[in-house]
Amino acid sequence: MKTGFLKREIKINDQTYCYQIFVPKHFTPAKKWPVILFLHGAG
Repeated sequence: MKTGFLKREIKINDQTYCYQIFVPKHFTPAKKWPVILFLHGAG
């Protein structure tokens, strides 16, 4: 599995939204990980 900052896109009603997700270096799905959201108003 790739780790670090990964660029992603989602398309909703013909509008494309870009976002990034950070996957820790030692990520494993067997462990519960916290979710941290960073929202900004730049557009």
